[in-house]
Amino acid sequence: MNEKLDKVYQEVKQVDTGINSILVPILQDTIADGNRHNKRMFAVAVVSLVVVAIVTIVSLFLIYKQNQKYQEFLSQFEFETTETVYQDTDDSSVINEGIHINK
Repeated sequence: MNEKLDKVYQEVKQVDTGINSILVPILQDTIADGNRHNKRMFAVAVVSLVVVAIVTIVSLFLIYKQNQKYQEFLSQFEFETTETVYQDTDDSSVINEGIHINK
């Protein structure tokens, strides 16, 4: 009886060893693939952040330059604003704004 149990034990041990010899390389490959994907995702995230930063900086610079050109254009004119307030007896008020451009 003991011999039969030893024989069964040896067969189970061989199957277990065979499974381990198959599963361990598969798991190692899976871990290596996961690490490669993580590195690629990190690289894509870094590149995306750099692109967003470059686009933001260039956009802000272009907006700044455009505002300077607009201010130079507006500096050709003198603006004068007057406000006239008429108050009626019923305590309501009307505001009249006028802009006069002088060359």
